[in-house]
Amino acid sequence: VEEGKGYTLIVNGRTVAWPNYAKHVVLPIEFSWSPNSDAFFVNDGEGSGMNSVLRVFRLQDASVAEVPDLNNLVAAAFRNDVGCPVAAANPTVRGIGWSKEGTQIFAFAQATVENPCGTQGSFHGVVLNLGPESIGRLYSERETRRLFGNLLPHNMR
Repeated sequence: VEEGKGYTLIVNGRTVAWPNYAKHVVLPIEFSWSPNSDAFFVNDGEGSGMNSVLRVFRLQDASVAEVPDLNNLVAAAFRNDVGCPVAAANPTVRGIGWSKEGTQIFAFAQATVENPCGTQGSFHGVVLNLGPESIGRLYSERETRRLFGNLLPHNMR
């Protein structure tokens, strides 16, 4: 629930503690719950909406805990595959869906507009495994369009 300058997370009618949410979530944002409602991801627009950082959270009892480093894991895989220079900006990373079991997140990494890693606007799809956190598979643009089609933003289909 968005409340003016902040959020309240309510699960099954009970308020769940989300410490430091403001550190993790800046408008504009997109939320997506796992099929089992035991985790969610946030595409954090970091204020501008031009880029996105993928943040993943799990519910633990009556609180929320962030799953660390998934965004960095995707960015590193993209950088390695593209072979971009150290000075290039990390790609923007957005979650686009969940596996039926909620054990994997479907996402994409896309080269930024300014100081891009690779060709501006190019992208790769990725399947992220949760527990242990790892990249299940990195896909080319063509494979991503074929596999994730309707989950992608319209301009990427």
